[in-house]
Amino acid sequence: MFDIIKADLYRIFRGKSFYITLLLFLSFIIIQMATRRTESLLLVNFGDEISEVVLTGFTAPFEMMLNSDSTLFFLLSFMVIVAAFDFSAGTVKNVLASGTSRAKLYISKLALSLLLCFILSLLAITVSTASATIIRGFGGIFDFAFIGSVARAFGAQLLILFAITCVGMFFVFTTKNVVAFIGLYLAFGLIPQFLLAFIVSFNDNLTFLFNFDLWGSAVRSVNIDLMILPEAVMLILSGVVCIFFSTIGGILLFKRSEVK
Repeated sequence: MFDIIKADLYRIFRGKSFYITLLLFLSFIIIQMATRRTESLLLVNFGDEISEVVLTGFTAPFEMMLNSDSTLFFLLSFMVIVAAFDFSAGTVKNVLASGTSRAKLYISKLALSLLLCFILSLLAITVSTASATIIRGFGGIFDFAFIGSVARAFGAQLLILFAITCVGMFFVFTTKNVVAFIGLYLAFGLIPQFLLAFIVSFNDNLTFLFNFDLWGSAVRSVNIDLMILPEAVMLILSGVVCIFFSTIGGILLFKRSEVK
């Protein structure tokens, strides 16, 4: 498994696609922090007046995590580079012909994608915090309470992002086609949000259905400190269940499929 990951890393670092995508991601974060002066989802009520919280280094990591769609879109690019292109180029067939098992290949690609997901998520909060601090100051106290709050939100969101990565890899190995993978990945992320919002607009009692929207859960996970225990457990459980079934299902289907 480590040989496959090592070979993939060598191939990725030799190419330009990885560096271009990473540069675009970092540029997007810095531009966002430079152009946005207020925290988009934090509103403070002072009597009859609603005041927006100024976006500083103190609020930047939460702002970036609340806008997790950008991380998910760039994660799509990395999954294409790591795995999807290999099917189009015929690399997968050659690797399997060399004696590598399908399960080993699947897990190797998944492990590398999860590593890149972690790196992207970590860069998102560190670069946003640093750039916002440079531009407008930190605006708070950097203590263990702040670190703990960021760490809990980061950990909860990372679990959901890992779940989405696992689903994405499931699409890669079941479609074996770059265009089909991208289409399914985007449909999986966007359609449930609009569909569930439409359904819940008719019946507020159906809000529990949002627990089945992983992309939406990535945003909700940032507020894990404010959740009641059953809600937090449901969030974590949905991520764990999705990781388990998408990974096992992906491996089983890939074992029985034909690779051209």
